[in-house]
Amino acid sequence: MRKHKKNGRPLGLWLVYALALTALVSTTTLSRYLAQVTGSGTATIAAVGMETPSLTFGVGDLAPGGSATYSFNVTNFEGTKTSEVTLEYTVTVETTGNLPLTFSLQCTGTGNKGTGIGADPPVTLTPGTASSSIGTLPAGINTTHSYTLTATWPSASDAPKYADEADAIRVKVNAIQAEPNNP
Repeated sequence: MRKHKKNGRPLGLWLVYALALTALVSTTTLSRYLAQVTGSGTATIAAVGMETPSLTFGVGDLAPGGSATYSFNVTNFEGTKTSEVTLEYTVTVETTGNLPLTFSLQCTGTGNKGTGIGADPPVTLTPGTASSSIGTLPAGINTTHSYTLTATWPSASDAPKYADEADAIRVKVNAIQAEPNNP
């Protein structure tokens, strides 16, 4: 019996040629998309200026059925530095919790710049909880938002256990950069 010889090259050799050709073509075609760029650039960070002094108030002569008001400002500038970003802020009232006080916060002026918290009607604040409303201070314009915080001691809360108690009220303002508006 005669063995039949196959004409041509073995299949494995053709696969090696095809693989080598694919590697050569893809290297050549992809290499033209490689580019080198040189240069320099600068980056700047937006300035944030905000001045809110430490706000701690005593209740002094406050008695059941009475109230006391405290005024403070929230600004987006400090000295000559004005915030270059829009700021969103919340207000939190903290107390030692010795007295059964309730609080309301009212914005008494924004200068028509930004948004205040509790302009009309005032916002009721629970001690230790941030305001649910958010105030905004615009970027690049010196802005002052004025507030009045009213602490009230309900007349029904006149138990003798409060007779020698003292309390302190602390106001915290927390500001963050506002999300930019997409055009």
